[in-house]
Amino acid sequence: MKRFILFLCFAFCENAKLPPNFQKCNRNQADLKECVLKAAQNGISQLTRAYDKINIPNLEPFEVPEVIVGQGSGTVAVDQNFKNCKFSGFYKMKLEQFEFDFDKKILHILGTFPDITKKCDYELDGKVLLLPIKGTGKSTVVLENLVADVVFPFEEY
Repeated sequence: MKRFILFLCFAFCENAKLPPNFQKCNRNQADLKECVLKAAQNGISQLTRAYDKINIPNLEPFEVPEVIVGQGSGTVAVDQNFKNCKFSGFYKMKLEQFEFDFDKKILHILGTFPDITKKCDYELDGKVLLLPIKGTGKSTVVLENLVADVVFPFEEY
């Protein structure tokens, strides 16, 4: 995910060596918010192939070697370990907001993923209510109309 966000931020630097098919915005232009939103939406839709010159991998699928969800407490206490995960659908995100606050050094992104699919190998170990649960196998999770509202701190170089 860090590379995904790094790409989006990188795409809006004036001096970035991006391929010509990526729109750039100047932070001093009057319509910066609109330009950045349009450029981000355009950039996201192009992430279905790698851009080796700027170290951006193909994000369709987005591969994550391992995801660990700790046990927690309460009636559902299950350790969840996922390996060899492949997420697909990031490039379909529909942005509603993509704004830089240069004074506070934050990036606010609001958008909807029509569908995200996660396929992984899994291991579960814990308890649900008082019943022990343990298992391994293949998993598929499909999330529809997932709304993402995230705020990222950033640094300027």
